Amino acid sequence: MTDRKALRAALRAVATPDLYRDHMFRSADSPTDVTPAGTGRPRPGAATRAVAEFFWFWDGPGADDGLAAYRAGDPARADAAWEAAGTDVAHHNLAVLNHLLALDLDHEVRVGAAQWRRAYRFWLRVWRSDPFWDAYAARADATEVIREELPLVLARVGASVAVRWAERRQSDAMVEAHWQLVEYDGFPDDVRAAARRAAANAVIARIGDRVDQANDAIRRTPEKLASIARSLHDAVLPAVETLRLGPPDRHTAVRDAVAVQLLKYAVFYHEWTGDWGESLTLVYLARTLGTYRVGAKIAAYADELERERDADQRRVGVWDREFGAGRHDVGPGHRVRRLPSFHRPVPDLRDLRWSRDLS
Repeated sequence: MTDRKALRAALRAVATPDLYRDHMFRSADSPTDVTPAGTGRPRPGAATRAVAEFFWFWDGPGADDGLAAYRAGDPARADAAWEAAGTDVAHHNLAVLNHLLALDLDHEVRVGAAQWRRAYRFWLRVWRSDPFWDAYAARADATEVIREELPLVLARVGASVAVRWAERRQSDAMVEAHWQLVEYDGFPDDVRAAARRAAANAVIARIGDRVDQANDAIRRTPEKLASIARSLHDAVLPAVETLRLGPPDRHTAVRDAVAVQLLKYAVFYHEWTGDWGESLTLVYLARTLGTYRVGAKIAAYADELERERDADQRRVGVWDREFGAGRHDVGPGHRVRRLPSFHRPVPDLRDLRWSRDLS
């Protein structure tokens, strides 16, 4: 019997815009009756195999003409053949086909609106069909878990696609149109609510991965912390803003978490280098993201650095009067800035860890 926990993990793992891109059956253009050896790939685990089989074309009643057309490189004819067949297997194959085509177009930075609509229309039909799941139970013992998780997988994929369009600096309307797939009409309210949560968690995980990558880069080159932190802010901002379309509490929590992370970088950098100029830049970025919940903490540290800046500027004024101008560094956005010193011991990098307890 396929392990339920492993099945859920496998479903979460594939719930990305690359769902079909590196599919174990795609290179063979085969239905799911092909053996693992026939694909030239290592034999997968039972859960991975079950998930791969579900998200690929099936043979069975009404499938043959469509499969032949797909193998011949004619997805439009495959679509027409399966719609004409009208069987549960054909509807499943229509869902897979249109989902695959929509995601392929997305990888090409093109919008497959018709494919998205058809994919979700047939996924919903599949999800609702008790006879389909009865038939699926004869193929695999993963029926209950996959039926329960299917709307959540679709939501995670849809959310990731919406974030990608935000990262491409597309219009809010374009991002919102893709996010609407997260809570597709037709699923029951409780399922749609669970899908919204799953979608938000997928975006949060994406942000967490970005933070982990930034921290890895900082461990390798701590002297570049300030530029890495600024790049991180720019990289995660589209995902953070996309979350405004999801549950409000998740959006608030993530804004604050990213703001606190930037504040950690500012504190770390200032304690290590004494450079209040770069540290203030990071604090100001944190201030633009943080809500009232963390605003006081950010404001207090900004005040501390600004007092240090003002004191340095007063000292520079005395220096200029005594020894002449031009002996100090002028930083962007500040009248003067203290030059960083990388000769101090590097503080404990473990303090920069990202809290993933947001879901």
